[in-house]
Amino acid sequence: MKRNHLFTLSMALLTACICMFYGCKKDDNNNNNGNGNGSETSTVKDIDGNEYKTVKIGNLWWMSENLRVTQFTDGIPIPEMSESSDWTSITGPAVCFYENNKEVNESLYGGLYNWHAVYTGKLCPDGWHVPTDEEWQQLEKLLGMSEEDANSLGWRGNDEGGKLKQTGTEQWMDPNTGATNSTGFSATPGGYRNHFNGNFGQLSGGAFYWTSSFPSMNFAWYRELGFHESRIQRSYYEHAYGFSVRCVKH
Repeated sequence: MKRNHLFTLSMALLTACICMFYGCKKDDNNNNNGNGNGSETSTVKDIDGNEYKTVKIGNLWWMSENLRVTQFTDGIPIPEMSESSDWTSITGPAVCFYENNKEVNESLYGGLYNWHAVYTGKLCPDGWHVPTDEEWQQLEKLLGMSEEDANSLGWRGNDEGGKLKQTGTEQWMDPNTGATNSTGFSATPGGYRNHFNGNFGQLSGGAFYWTSSFPSMNFAWYRELGFHESRIQRSYYEHAYGFSVRCVKH
């Protein structure tokens, strides 16, 4: 019994030393160190079989990649709209890929979804959901934003956006102000699609993320990160715009 106990203790000490020098990755979504620095990572798959990196920030798990699913969780295809006239006229759920170049932009930037697709509640993998405005505020305050700023409109805070942005200028336009990606959120600038004319804009310049919250029947809250900003914009837009989506899990 003593020999087995000493062996177990020796293996525990060896594991601790290895983790100290090389780090230990935790893939169990139930783990929680509560430090908010994105040290815990895992993966999740959507109904299409796409696998996404995920990271724990505070007590929430966030996708570290933009959603690119083309089916709802019940297996019904999301209408993919490539023609500008179709995008501007549809009044239900829709998805597209920047400049309709799915082959190139799907893996880099994910899909652009109108808010009608978000409203179905069937975009994210089981157990995940599109974050609310309040969950975004929770994240922002965890990163250092004041309560007053979190509740305001426009560009708010100081460096919270930089903590979310992927570093460098391979995908972000220069100068990618303040980008550190210290959270592991790895925000990429997927741009948007305009509701009024179906045009695309801001690829490499801005990341636009829908929330599931809406202040009125025609508008929904979103967040924007910019190549020229280390802050985060909070505002609302018409439901028919095409924005990126990140999913979250408690």
